Amino acid sequence: GSDKIKQFNLPNGDFIKNFDGKEMTVLNSISINNNGVLVGGYDNGNLTFWDLKNYKEFQTINAEPEEGSLESEAGILCSEFDKSSTRLITGGCDKTLKMWKEID
Repeated sequence: GSDKIKQFNLPNGDFIKNFDGKEMTVLNSISINNNGVLVGGYDNGNLTFWDLKNYKEFQTINAEPEEGSLESEAGILCSEFDKSSTRLITGGCDKTLKMWKEID
């Protein structure tokens, strides 16, 4: 959806669950890693993380646009976890690629 992540059972398409969070802006990307973490990237620059086992939101971070960029360029356009599932790579409206890692 434009502001929610919806889960469906395939191939028959039965609706399972909404991932409800604090976000109410446009959702541009979702990524899932091998550890059962789902992340949504939004137009306002937020990255929101959910645990797929219990559907709970556990973290939201803001990807501030680079210095010299407009506030409207904060959005996350794409995201993907690397093969280790411990780093998230995002592409933003501010024309940057950012790499995020887990905190020990």
